[in-house]
Amino acid sequence: MPVSDKEARILFQKSGNRCALGCGKSLTYSDGASETEISLSDIAHIIAESMDGPRGNHYMALADRNKDTNLILLCKECHRKIDNQPATYPVERLRRFKEDHERLIDRATGRAMAATVDVAGRMEQARLYST
Repeated sequence: MPVSDKEARILFQKSGNRCALGCGKSLTYSDGASETEISLSDIAHIIAESMDGPRGNHYMALADRNKDTNLILLCKECHRKIDNQPATYPVERLRRFKEDHERLIDRATGRAMAATVDVAGRMEQARLYST
């Protein structure tokens, strides 16, 4: 069963267009000359979708393996790396990468929004008292 649109949207929103393994790569590419952007991301499973995949021999029910909590957004290179080296990237380590990355994105976007709201509030206040 493929990853549902709902689970993919949640994952993409939490990931902030950056690879969650820490390489820092942007997950979209544009050459600047055209309006076309290319997705460079892969939705990777922390615990494989099937029992015989990387980290697939795990207690998680097969029905839960395509949920956001078991998915991590990576660049294609990092996806290949974690799947080719499952002993180096066990389940708990990948979960930590995912949690740390999503927390970082949440804090960064929260600070940016707070600064934007603060500036907008000051501009509105200045507009009210300027006449």
